[in-house]
Amino acid sequence: WYRNSVVRFRRTVRDDFERAYEHNALTRTLESVGWLNEFTTRFWLMFEPSLSRMVIDIADPILEQNTPGFLDSLKLTTFTLGTKAPRIDGVRTYSELEDRNVIVMDWQVSFTPNDLEDVPAVLRENKVNPKVVLTVRVGKGFVGAGMPIMVEDMVFKGKMQVKLQLGPVFPHVRTAQVCFLERPTIDFVLKPVGGDTFGVDIAHVPGLRTFILDTIHSIVGPMFYAPNHFTVDVEQLISGAVAKIPAAKGVLIINMHSARGLPKMDTFGKADPYVKVSTAKHPEVSQRTRMIEKTLAPTWNETLMLMIYSKTDTIQFEVFDWNAVGKDEKIGLITYPMIKLLEQPELEGATLPIMMGSTERGQLTFDMSYFPVATRTTQAATVDADGNPLDPSAEAAGSVRVRIASASNLPAADKSGTSDPYVVATINDIKVWKSEAIKKTLNPRWNQQTEVDIRMRSKTVLTLEVFDWNQIQSHTLLGAVTIPLAEL
Repeated sequence: WYRNSVVRFRRTVRDDFERAYEHNALTRTLESVGWLNEFTTRFWLMFEPSLSRMVIDIADPILEQNTPGFLDSLKLTTFTLGTKAPRIDGVRTYSELEDRNVIVMDWQVSFTPNDLEDVPAVLRENKVNPKVVLTVRVGKGFVGAGMPIMVEDMVFKGKMQVKLQLGPVFPHVRTAQVCFLERPTIDFVLKPVGGDTFGVDIAHVPGLRTFILDTIHSIVGPMFYAPNHFTVDVEQLISGAVAKIPAAKGVLIINMHSARGLPKMDTFGKADPYVKVSTAKHPEVSQRTRMIEKTLAPTWNETLMLMIYSKTDTIQFEVFDWNAVGKDEKIGLITYPMIKLLEQPELEGATLPIMMGSTERGQLTFDMSYFPVATRTTQAATVDADGNPLDPSAEAAGSVRVRIASASNLPAADKSGTSDPYVVATINDIKVWKSEAIKKTLNPRWNQQTEVDIRMRSKTVLTLEVFDWNQIQSHTLLGAVTIPLAEL
């Protein structure tokens, strides 16, 4: 009995000390999370390309709208964060919370891509450095100079708070709230493209560094800086209820022919026009023609397809003058109410004035056809004229989503034994999309996707062509695949 009592007493004391030590570590010190950093290092290689593209899509319009007065334009043309992942340096957990359905943690995070001490040897060999290129134009008009600026030596450190609200439904996390408890430390060096050869930190230009940091804080602050926080509804995200995408009512086919009588927009009396087509209620869904250089009477002869989400919407034709550096200038606008297309779905040879306010700035000639989304009814035909069964969805207008993941074992097109591959997607021989070129590889990973509007599935053929990009010579076709959508 005595021996058993002593053993039990010692075990109880030891357990009490371990719990007290663990509680102290959770609430007063930062725990190391090496396992999580190991996961992040592996996951980052797959996630970073998508993140970088998303940053460009979000940041570039914001920079254009917030360009300071002493600059004509500021564009984000290249963005990649490299192969080294951000790191969680430590985690502190709050355990003395009254609400036992809430977990609160402070995360000390950092992003130091040029510090290679903690990078595995296998990643050092194939390391990709972060690269951010800003195109800055100083001055106005012809005398202005476009200057590419490279952002180097980026450092980011900050203290985040993560709050998880638990729930009874899998994955047992209702919401996740994230915020920065204080402004993070952000540092960088700005150099002209050419790196150390012209190694002057342009961030010392009066006002430029302050403008960039203030812009970053003004964008991120309302979303992430305490007491503000960014909330993710995990429960709805898992159930698929977050993305409430409106159903398309139909497809608009536009044959864009030409424009005449455009005003002079460039220094040498010409313009570089293109047309962007969208709707007033859904301007984020748009299509555009190619740009034609140095002309006031462009001829496109292109076919555009636009999804229509509301029968009471208004179609917008915006004509722009393209600029190599700086914001594209708007030449004018044409509007056409959808209600007219519902009354007359076919509009051929329309020539309408391009208006800027009350001033006419040329004419645009185009055809339009509206095709409502097909619906199945009990009276619909089930066989064709020859008695063959019909697929009720085969002729339905709609859209097809194409995701280009990767390619492997491509032929070498360059003298270096590699290629610079990119993908071109065509629908019935009409080019609808092009991926970015991945330099010097035979096993590219794009992880890009596009959504293409189609008129009739049974008569639509999707072709994916892989080309080798060349700076001077014509691009080399490496291979192609053809997919009839009726077989999908």
